Amino acid sequence: DQDTIDDIYAEYDSPEETVINFDEHAFESTLQFTKDYLLKMETHNSAVSKYAKGLNNFYSLWAFIALNQRHLNSPAHTAGRYADFMQKVITISKEKDLDAFLRDHDDDSYAEAFLYVKSSVKASTDQQQREERNKILEGVLLGEDTQQEVFTTDKYRNPVSL
Repeated sequence: DQDTIDDIYAEYDSPEETVINFDEHAFESTLQFTKDYLLKMETHNSAVSKYAKGLNNFYSLWAFIALNQRHLNSPAHTAGRYADFMQKVITISKEKDLDAFLRDHDDDSYAEAFLYVKSSVKASTDQQQREERNKILEGVLLGEDTQQEVFTTDKYRNPVSL
């Protein structure tokens, strides 16, 4: 019934009234940072439009950026790693004989891609699967690389944990 839907939506009209310690400025700052970072990734190599077409992959990438903004490498570096990783995800997804493929690639070079695909099927919106995809993206995209600059800017203050 429309009244019920209206009531539910009304609960989220003013998060400052329903979320304890809600900081609208911090939320908007994180939102803007995440959008800008994604746009810079896209400008670098079109990784976002090429590999994050589906909502599952897009939301996973968005959450990764929002949750890890204090630790991110440059958008170009992240875009390169994301494209390489998602190419492996596509390869795994299309593989007809996955057991044979994984045996042929026993060096674990496809391990994270396999786990990402596994956490992206069936109830992929469950919190456990979302958290697993985020951990995988953290491992792949934040990996140690001492030669890369860390992406920082004073433009975005008060990052929040989502």
